[in-house]
Amino acid sequence: CLPGGIRPAVIVDLSQAGARLQVDSPPREGTTALLRWNSHESFCRIEWAAQNCCGVTFDRPMALAAIEEFNLGLAHETPRADPSRIPFGARRRPTAANLEAEQRGTLAES
Repeated sequence: CLPGGIRPAVIVDLSQAGARLQVDSPPREGTTALLRWNSHESFCRIEWAAQNCCGVTFDRPMALAAIEEFNLGLAHETPRADPSRIPFGARRRPTAANLEAEQRGTLAES
């Protein structure tokens, strides 16, 4: 077992360089971890942490196939916003419907 344990997480955003995760009690900044979801996994570093989310950077760029799989899952399950109805400068807050559509994984501190 890893020192920090395994934490369930929701991948909110994913790119080749990193991800934004929703996780209860996120690890501290600077912690290294292993992010796993579906058949994918990547070593990463916690770059920032807030109350219930954190941002990670990957040790190696994420494969484009993994990002496409993530985006495809969101496209089939998440309704698209009408950009004309989003106030300039407003931040999007997760809703129950959005969270159900997002990819679930685990974050294990190393």
